[in-house]
Amino acid sequence: MHLTLHVPGPSQAMEALWGDGRTLTKWNLARVWQCSGPEFRRAVRWLDGKVLTGKPTVLDLLDARARATVGVGLHCPVSSLCTLAEVGIAGSECPDGGYHLETESVHAEIGDDEVVLTPPANRAMPLLRCSD
Repeated sequence: MHLTLHVPGPSQAMEALWGDGRTLTKWNLARVWQCSGPEFRRAVRWLDGKVLTGKPTVLDLLDARARATVGVGLHCPVSSLCTLAEVGIAGSECPDGGYHLETESVHAEIGDDEVVLTPPANRAMPLLRCSD
């Protein structure tokens, strides 16, 4: 199980692409950070033993020191997800440190100067060939 704490947004799940039988799950746990001390500790105990990412960054990765601090503090491995508001999970970090495109949640066209994404799951507002 892979959990991520993030600002409000949809929850989603998919099988990990590296084939180890794990599931990547993006849950909206933003409210956990707003809990009182006892409620927060109860939530952290419930999460114990699961993989949990720390507070997300924007257009940046956790540096090695922050990654180690979060991992030691929460007693778990730390990994990264590449998410976009319009697309959801676009890529994920595998245990070997590389990244994989989440082909179940996004179709990517990679050109010389741009990456164009199409998220097939958003039926309420289809985005075809989303680019900047």
